Amino acid sequence: MATVANGLRAEHSPSYIVEQLLTQAKKQPRNTIIESIRTPGEVAALRTLGGSTFCLLSVDADAKLRYSRVVERKSATDQVSFEKFLADEQREMNNKEPHQQNLTEVIRQADYKLTNDSDLDSFHAQIAAVVERMMPSAES
Repeated sequence: MATVANGLRAEHSPSYIVEQLLTQAKKQPRNTIIESIRTPGEVAALRTLGGSTFCLLSVDADAKLRYSRVVERKSATDQVSFEKFLADEQREMNNKEPHQQNLTEVIRQADYKLTNDSDLDSFHAQIAAVVERMMPSAES
């Protein structure tokens, strides 16, 4: 998937994928969540095209915990060593090519940073706190 996505971004623009998603989303206006934003170009397009309602969340966890979750999925593509997992991840973190992943910069630009290294209830509490800050109730 990364190879195809990188190819589309290289051929069209660094923001091509999210531009296509936004085009589809605008056909039936409603709240939309787009996950797995990978490039600063995608963030820039979302900030421009998504308007004032766009909000970027980053979700992270300790590398060992992320690896154990990947292994638990038991997908054929997830059966990799921890070293390969880290190497693959590092390749996506700091790429300077605008059409390839640069997660470090995307995370830096996030409006809110969540940490998913505990139980599900703790993670849900973080999400609820962000939603509350984004859309405070009328009683506040």
